[in-house]
Amino acid sequence: MQYLPDTIQDYNEYRVNIADYIATIIIVSAVAWLVLYLFYGYWFVGLLGIPLSFLAPKFRKQSLIKKRNQRLISQFNEMLYALSGSMQAGKSIEMAFLAIYKDLELLYPESKTEIMRELRFIAANLNAGIPLDVLLKDFAARSHEEDIESFVDVYSTTKQMGGDLVRVIRSTSETIADKVEVHNDIEVAIASAKFEHKVLMFIPLGVILMIRTISPGYLESLYGSIAGIALSTVALLFIGLAWVMGNKITDIKV
Repeated sequence: MQYLPDTIQDYNEYRVNIADYIATIIIVSAVAWLVLYLFYGYWFVGLLGIPLSFLAPKFRKQSLIKKRNQRLISQFNEMLYALSGSMQAGKSIEMAFLAIYKDLELLYPESKTEIMRELRFIAANLNAGIPLDVLLKDFAARSHEEDIESFVDVYSTTKQMGGDLVRVIRSTSETIADKVEVHNDIEVAIASAKFEHKVLMFIPLGVILMIRTISPGYLESLYGSIAGIALSTVALLFIGLAWVMGNKITDIKV
């Protein structure tokens, strides 16, 4: 099936612009250099952290994908609300998809909003004669989101068996709304814990920086011996492990 060209995309991919890519590498390189310099005491040791900074854009990309997909689910839920209302007014589901763009434009005036791109894509291809169920299955496959995939599966089954599409759409919308609300409640509940985690990660760096500023010779014995270097390495590994574990603990999926 040949689709009309548009801003169609796979939601497991993200195009990071070159400016953001370079800025991420520069910032992470600076932080890596500072951390290694503070722990080992020699400026050239800090240079060893710079190659690791080239991995940072990958992690930032994953973070941006996650945030975008969370927005997509929330927008998809608003779309279902509008779709249900339009169908209750007597429109077929195909006509409802063509009509709700203007309704959602009031809520999402930015044309680059994910759901607005998808609605434009669906409308253009519906007018070109491509069946709605094909377009929805394509959207679900690109979204990689369980809620959207489940809705499309239920929609296809209901349409084939002649069920109540309005009830199905309303029920799906309510389910997604509940999940979004639970997710938001969790984010609010753990927001302070996330902030405290980040602060605690930087406290050791702040302490070392303060000591080096107030009494530069205090840490010379630590930097100038094999035992000191080993101790610094173990401390740095524990801080890194605490960072990874803290992020995993606060990454709660609904």
